[in-house]
Amino acid sequence: MGYAFLVLSKLAAMAKMISVKKCGSIATGAINSVKINLLRSFGCLVVGILVSLFSGFESMSMPGVWMTVLSGISNGFLLFSWILAAACAPMITVEVFCMIGGVVVPLIISPIVLDGEKVTVIQWIGALILFAAIFCFSKRKGGGRVNAKSIILMCVAGISNAGTVITQKFYQEFSEDYECGTNADFQLGTYAITIAVLALVLLMMVALKNKNRDEVQTKITPRAFVFIVIAFAMTYLSQYTGTFAAGKIDSAILFPLAYIISMPMIFLVDVIFFGEKVSIRGIIGLLIVTASGVLINI
Repeated sequence: MGYAFLVLSKLAAMAKMISVKKCGSIATGAINSVKINLLRSFGCLVVGILVSLFSGFESMSMPGVWMTVLSGISNGFLLFSWILAAACAPMITVEVFCMIGGVVVPLIISPIVLDGEKVTVIQWIGALILFAAIFCFSKRKGGGRVNAKSIILMCVAGISNAGTVITQKFYQEFSEDYECGTNADFQLGTYAITIAVLALVLLMMVALKNKNRDEVQTKITPRAFVFIVIAFAMTYLSQYTGTFAAGKIDSAILFPLAYIISMPMIFLVDVIFFGEKVSIRGIIGLLIVTASGVLINI
């Protein structure tokens, strides 16, 4: 069942990415990015409340609380940085940075924290060759170009993504030994913290008038709201099923396998929906990602 949850999580994530990037292209600018993600997170919070009411609330010990708080903070920064990065760089390039954060960092931390999880030399080689994929995807022609601004945003997204996947895994592991509540409680707490983080970011941006004068801040139109609704539904489904998958698959297999599944789909989405061109470099990048995943799963 763990692999079924993982596939469902990645399919939902694809639908979420398309909706978020479409929304970001309609309502442009950093302020709108925060507003879009606030609305998306609020929708996830409402769904989380309904699911928790249906499944029943459970008490949560301090390890569960800390994992939920860290998950919410990581998720807030990931949502904010991802949509801005995807607006100025190809989506697959953004996902390569997220993949590095979501694979390499867990490989470092999981053997230290979790008993019974080990990382071999071959798995480390597989993780390190992921960095070659950045070169392959960084100069693709089409819907976006990589620049200093996008690199900074993608680094933030990668670090934030590491936080989200680690907390998902650790929450499931700790819930076996501590009272950490249900998966629904974890998702509810995550999005409550995410909303608080995004609201704080929005207040700081408004208070400091942190706007780029050359940046056009367009309105959030009804069409954009449709994409927001799709995005929050797919976001919750992706997170909810992803957390179940994290509890059933070892970290050294889970994180690279997730990207082996998703990267070809992201590549096709970039080509079909966002005008990216198929190139030799892009194909080589996909082969590198696949080879990395195979090595890590040995």
